[in-house]
Parts: sequence; structure tokens; C-alpha cells
Amino acid sequence: MELSITFLALYTILGLAAYFGVKKQLQKQNKYHYTVRLLIYSIVLEWLGLVCMVNHLDDYSVNGVGSERLYKYSKFCQSGSDLLLVLMLVLIGKGWTIVRSKLSAQGRVKIAIFFTSYAIMTGVLRHYTMKVMDKGLVTYEYETGPGKR
Repeated sequence: MELSITFLALYTILGLAAYFGVKKQLQKQNKYHYTVRLLIYSIVLEWLGLVCMVNHLDDYSVNGVGSERLYKYSKFCQSGSDLLLVLMLVLIGKGWTIVRSKLSAQGRVKIAIFFTSYAIMTGVLRHYTMKVMDKGLVTYEYETGPGKR
């Protein structure tokens, strides 16, 4: 719980700095590119996930059960944040908005295939951790069968 609260405070500071510091300056200079937007959306989704996780852990500390809905929403937001961050890194790696304004058709298809595969695998892992994984035996989701391979 303490770690989640610490990261919530850090992401709050990061989100406010990204919005008021970076976004406003880039909009003034007309350089608010899509990659920066993806980063800010990723920060916001991670922050929402942390808010839900802290509320779930608060409920868990009170009644010993927690809120399954908040836990699922937290994991969904964190997965969405990870997906946006990976997409942004792939686009930057391809040089989009840095050295070229348009990606080739073949590059876009490769990115779409990779991103779709990554999103499906993330969804399968989330479903596995929610429905199949025994939370009494596994303390970290990457210790499971799909996480080891």
C-alpha cells in the first residue's frame, strides 16, 4: 500500500509537470506532436490505474476483500498505459515525427501487426491473471507459466 501511494504521488507530480510544463510550452511553439500526446495519455492512464489500486488496497485493508471492480479497472488502465508507451517507443524508434513526417506503408503494416500481437498477448495475460491464476500460490504474475516463457 505504501509503495502504491508513493508512486501515486510521483505520477501526480509527473502528470502535472507534463501537462503544465511540457504540453503548454510545446503548444506555444506549435510542436505538440502525437508522440508527446501518447506519452501524456500513458501517464494519465497509469495515474488512473494507481488511483484505483490505492482505493482497492484501502478497501482491502478495511474489509480484507477489497473491490474486485477497482482491481480490474486498475489492471486495465495499467495495461493500456503500457501499450501506449510501447507504441510511442516503437514510433520513435522508426523515426516518426523526429526525422520523418510519414512512415512507409510497409512500416505501418509491421507496426500494426506488432502492436496488435502485443495487445492480444497483454489481454490474454490479464485474463489469465484474473481467471486462472491462483493468487494464493503466486505472488507476482510473471512467476506464472505464461510469464516464464
